[in-house]
Amino acid sequence: MRSVKNCFVSAVGAAAIVLGISLPAFADWANPNYTDLTYSLANITAETSEITVLGSLFAKNIKVVYIEDMLNDAQVTVVKNSLNNILTKANILTLQNVLNLKNVLNGNSILTFGDFLSNNNASLRDIIAIDHFNDGGIIIFCAHHH
Repeated sequence: MRSVKNCFVSAVGAAAIVLGISLPAFADWANPNYTDLTYSLANITAETSEITVLGSLFAKNIKVVYIEDMLNDAQVTVVKNSLNNILTKANILTLQNVLNLKNVLNGNSILTFGDFLSNNNASLRDIIAIDHFNDGGIIIFCAHHH
């Protein structure tokens, strides 16, 4: 028999999903790792939905990381192999298109998302996942395409 407490906790979780309330992201902003990336890939649709409803993004809140710089070779291989899934490819393309429509506020300047990425030695086509934090922080996970 389920307790009242368990029912309440389940109801709160369901309400958060239905209402689109952000549940805490699990990534470590300072040192994102393999677990953070795989979480973001597994939840790419939810993360994309969160970004979709945001207005302009703030440059100071965006961190761009390349998986080749944060993972070992075996992990990079596993991740890149998972990117071959057709549904994953479609979800990544949707994410890239959503980000392409965003503006980034950088001090007094307004940049297109593409220009922001160029200023950070990245490109839109390199983006494979994001993690949006409740405090407005965003980690952009990228992969080099060979």
